[in-house]
Order: sequence, then C-alpha cells, then structure tokens
Amino acid sequence: MSYQPIRCLTARQLRGIPRTHLQRWLDSTRTAEGALDTLIAMGCNAPQYANDRAVCEHNRKLLTKQLSRVLA
Repeated sequence: MSYQPIRCLTARQLRGIPRTHLQRWLDSTRTAEGALDTLIAMGCNAPQYANDRAVCEHNRKLLTKQLSRVLA
C-alpha cells in the first residue's frame, strides 16, 4: 500500500456541490484531522503527518465556509 498525501481543496472545486456531499466531506476531514492529531500526539513525527494535518485544517475551514454559503 503506497502513501497518498491528502490534497488541498479549492473553492472552485466546491462550487455547485450539494450540501449533503459537502457535509460528508467535512465529517471525513474532521475524522482524518483527529486521527492525525492522535498520531502526532503519540510521537509520530514524520513530515507527511504534519503536512497532512495542515491540509486537513485548510480543507475543514474551506468546507465550513462553503457550507455556510449553501442553502439548507
């Protein structure tokens, strides 16, 4: 199994995406962010963990912002 880094989302990619999909992505992003926090707290200090954690934080903020713009 090869390592695949988490990718940053862009606002352009999120345009027109239904609210249910955005919410699912946000939930998955929060889960990944929590898992990475746990790994880092346990002493796993590989550079990809810190990078992926930063990408998760970026994606979470972007998804949260986009969800606030999409009608329920």
